[in-house]
Amino acid sequence: MGDVSTLPGWDETPFSADQLFDPRSIYGRMRNSLKPEAKMRGFFHYLAVQQKAKRSETRPLAIAAKTSRQGGTANLVLSAGSPGDELPADVWLELRPFGKQRRLALSFRITGSDTPPEQTRCRALMLTAGMLERLCGPEATRSAESARKAMARVLAGQGDGDPFETARVLAAVPELDGEMEEGGFCKFKPFDLPEQAAHVDELPEKMTIVVVIDRQHE
Repeated sequence: MGDVSTLPGWDETPFSADQLFDPRSIYGRMRNSLKPEAKMRGFFHYLAVQQKAKRSETRPLAIAAKTSRQGGTANLVLSAGSPGDELPADVWLELRPFGKQRRLALSFRITGSDTPPEQTRCRALMLTAGMLERLCGPEATRSAESARKAMARVLAGQGDGDPFETARVLAAVPELDGEMEEGGFCKFKPFDLPEQAAHVDELPEKMTIVVVIDRQHE
């Protein structure tokens, strides 16, 4: 990308959660050059190659009838208006059979009494252990608690990494957009796995799901 210091609007300001919803930020401009659906397709194509090699299969794997739920993930939910405060929430991530393919479904519910208004934007970022290590260092991948704390620091503007690199990595990770509904609930639009990845029946271990809710504007 050349000398980043020459990009309009670039400065040394630490990356923070607010930039996820600011189209003028470096993150926003890099993200706008990428299509969210294409990022998700690329992610599952990558998983398909990994799983096929791991299982030494030369043919597509049969899809089980049961729902495949993802265990071992680290879930972090926070507001861009107060990124230092983790919000209590239940998060559900699963791969469901959908015809001859699978469908990724993600939803969450704020369990506290202070819930964002309906139609408040929210974005979910899906980070593999490798992505998390690039953002926060190897210590962040040791446990779910380490992952949550490390990403909370990054989004609160307290990360140790280069702000441009942080924005670049986050702009490229798989993501889902949604809006808050009544009662602090948000159900993201399901993503249908591409045909070439129809046999993928599990997500990577030690994933970190980060949900950021837009600040409440007056």
